[in-house]
Amino acid sequence: MTRLKTGTVLTLCLVLPPAPLRAGPQVPPLSPVGADEDLVEHPGGEEVSGGVHWRFETERGPVHVWRPFAYRHETAGVVVYVHGYYQTVDECFRDHGLAEQFARSGRNALFIVPEAPVANEDTVRYDDLGALLDQVAAHTRQPVPAGPLVVAGHSGAIRTIRLWLNFQHIDEILLLDGMYAFEDELRAWLNAGAEHGARLTLVGCETFDRSLAFVQSVPGARLREDLPPDPALFVEEDFAARLLFLSAPEGHMEIVTQGRVLPLLLRTTRLVPL
Repeated sequence: MTRLKTGTVLTLCLVLPPAPLRAGPQVPPLSPVGADEDLVEHPGGEEVSGGVHWRFETERGPVHVWRPFAYRHETAGVVVYVHGYYQTVDECFRDHGLAEQFARSGRNALFIVPEAPVANEDTVRYDDLGALLDQVAAHTRQPVPAGPLVVAGHSGAIRTIRLWLNFQHIDEILLLDGMYAFEDELRAWLNAGAEHGARLTLVGCETFDRSLAFVQSVPGARLREDLPPDPALFVEEDFAARLLFLSAPEGHMEIVTQGRVLPLLLRTTRLVPL
């Protein structure tokens, strides 16, 4: 295989096989800050992974919300993570250690995880992102911060994310091996958001070929054959690209279960650090 130098600009003739499976170092977790005071201030939450965790039920299914103890509302953003097939939101939050992954990102954000389809025949639960944010504010009594809004999703999450593309305030989308369909709608979202810097990051494993074809159709897109172990190893051109495509360092499920990819990519967004 011919390997690319880091930062190589994608050309239409580029063809790369997926990277082999390999383990990567974990990002160290954050230390809790002000735990006792924070839980008293926000009743109804529980201490989980150096932050406050809420779970509430709606007619569309349960929602998990996590907020780090070191959270600062005035500079905070929002991360909405949508899980893939085969496990419910409760199972994913627990089995994938999502609170721990959010903590390892070190980002100042309110993290929201709604229920989503678990199979092709399952309907999308939350088709209105604005209504979901309203539910979060009402149930947790936490005002939704006005900072960057990042939507992340794994695999079948694309079905939910697709319905959110007309929501004006999405700044970035992290799609973790989810390019199974809806390329035209994603392209339209990118083009419509060009003025305010809308950005799409793709990680490809099972969807590598389809993702690569999409990247080749978007002017100014970039491809990296590696996912660096540290965000400091990304280069300026990676951050400047409105579409960045990375070959997955793990298998389809390992992308979310090993706990490395999501925290790392959240560190590359415009969310501010804690």
